[in-house]
Amino acid sequence: MKQICRAIAADEFRHYKLFYDGLRRYLDIEGLGKLGRLKIAVGRINETEDDELSYAYFAANLIGHEEYDRERCHRLYMAPVYKHYRHQHMDKAVAMIAKASGIRLYEPVRKLLARVMLKRIHRQADKYDAALNPTPA
Repeated sequence: MKQICRAIAADEFRHYKLFYDGLRRYLDIEGLGKLGRLKIAVGRINETEDDELSYAYFAANLIGHEEYDRERCHRLYMAPVYKHYRHQHMDKAVAMIAKASGIRLYEPVRKLLARVMLKRIHRQADKYDAALNPTPA
């Protein structure tokens, strides 16, 4: 499993490099500033909330057993995934977002932002768990 995850991570990093190389070529043409680039980067991250991952979870785990519920499948997928995120993952994500946005972050600031993001993601995982497994009143 670790080998598969490493291969996926390497593939994602190659996607990022391809994106970044394209970004540098088109930056002058598009005239996007740092804020515009940051908005696009955050928007790309928010795409994990779309239907693609939710339906992939449904197709792999629940199809034929229940009707598709996007919100439920999203929670079922993301709750355990978010729990696996560690500081080094968030640190790399913050660095990549900053680089794509043209923002220079010094290491202490980058590490602080990574900690904040990690806490937010772990809180979200807890919320998903609570929604999937409500405590009896």
